Amino acid sequence: MQPEQIAAKLVGDEIRLLQQLQEMAGNPRVFDFMCRIVDAARNGKSSVVKPASPATKAIEADSASSAPNGLTEAVLKCCETMGTKITVAAVVKKMTAEGYVFVAQKPKVAVADVIRRYTGTNLKLTQRGTGNQPNIYKWSEEAGSAAA
Repeated sequence: MQPEQIAAKLVGDEIRLLQQLQEMAGNPRVFDFMCRIVDAARNGKSSVVKPASPATKAIEADSASSAPNGLTEAVLKCCETMGTKITVAAVVKKMTAEGYVFVAQKPKVAVADVIRRYTGTNLKLTQRGTGNQPNIYKWSEEAGSAAA
């Protein structure tokens, strides 16, 4: 392999790594973590990971299997502001009106999954839907904050 070919390969490898880093930085949670790593390196600290609360661990465990676009947090915050009479359709409508851009082809399915996973925490099922009637939920602070 010629020196020019070796240099081109090395540059190409670096470009691919930078593109991967740019893609990861698009995730707000990963970007925050990257910033903490850089800050810790500047300050000479050896550890940048702070202990997570049990609620944070639960969200992070669920978020690991969900899209990196902050859907879980956005749905929970939306539900919290709605209070009572929460339906999947109402959450999708409110999030869309507030400018949230869904990655999923079927936003209602994605939102329903988040609501289902968090029912029993701060979200309480108040009326089970039947037929074409939706399930109705309410937000309750009594169960402890699932979004903390």
